[in-house]
Amino acid sequence: MILPFYMWDKLRQEELIIASDRDWVIVRPGVLTNGEARGSYRHGPAVGNYFWPVRISRADVADFMLKQLTADTYIGSAPGVAC
Repeated sequence: MILPFYMWDKLRQEELIIASDRDWVIVRPGVLTNGEARGSYRHGPAVGNYFWPVRISRADVADFMLKQLTADTYIGSAPGVAC
């Protein structure tokens, strides 16, 4: 089965990021869509999970990620983002 390998690789990548001496934010979007940006979305540690998938456009994820360049709300954490 290939899925466990991908999960292990994802966890290893995150471990390396967390162990770095840099400011970091790991963005965890819901199911990505090609829809237009809505400009309104939810974000935070309690947004989305494996059992109740949520959706968000790639444009809204990009907007959220760009905002993280000047915000310090989520430094050192991994917020979910979804519509």
